[in-house]
Amino acid sequence: MRKLLLSTVTLAAVMCTFIDARAFDVKDKFMVLALGGLGIPVADFADDESSNNKAGGAKVGFSAGVAAEYGFTEQFLLGTRFAYHRFGVEPILLNDVISPSGAEARWTVVEFMGLYCKYLVKTGGGTRPYGRTGIFLGKPKLTVEEGTPEWSGKYDLSLGLEVAMGITQAVADNVQLGLEGRFAHLITNPSQPGTSITASHRQTRPVSPAGVRDPGGNIDWLAASAYLSYGF
Repeated sequence: MRKLLLSTVTLAAVMCTFIDARAFDVKDKFMVLALGGLGIPVADFADDESSNNKAGGAKVGFSAGVAAEYGFTEQFLLGTRFAYHRFGVEPILLNDVISPSGAEARWTVVEFMGLYCKYLVKTGGGTRPYGRTGIFLGKPKLTVEEGTPEWSGKYDLSLGLEVAMGITQAVADNVQLGLEGRFAHLITNPSQPGTSITASHRQTRPVSPAGVRDPGGNIDWLAASAYLSYGF
């Protein structure tokens, strides 16, 4: 966590150093991006109250992805992305399922076929703020394990919506650095909303009906990311 925050501060300092660099003209250009940062669960997805049958109990994790964009004008771009997000699970939601001494659990969300529109604000310099919005298909998964036994709760592909704001800085004619904040909303529909995940078929001792739960509705998270973009 500290290394990631230090890297973010360093990137911001580098962006300020190049504040007078010439803006990269994105019109009729392709850009490829690599990004990574923190994944921050919110709403029911982050709730660890066992009384909430939609609680996901997810903890702060990481996000990483790649994207490709094409600039139709100097301000409007269309892009596609693939991303992977991984979150831990609060121990309080494991205590009634598996002995907390050796139990581990994790949420993962894989984004497929994300499509978005992006708008760059004209500034006359090398620093340009932007906003973007889009849709994606996401596949969440919850894995509970204790040593070798493992249980995975799988979902079908679900529709997701996203909105993001960021700032990009040209550091060369075809290279940009950027910082971005993003909110993602994945619409999930488990076959049995709110039911407990107990991994009972993999355990030899009785388990409680309370514990790590499938969220009965949606999965929401924030992503704070830094990225590198190359255009051609």
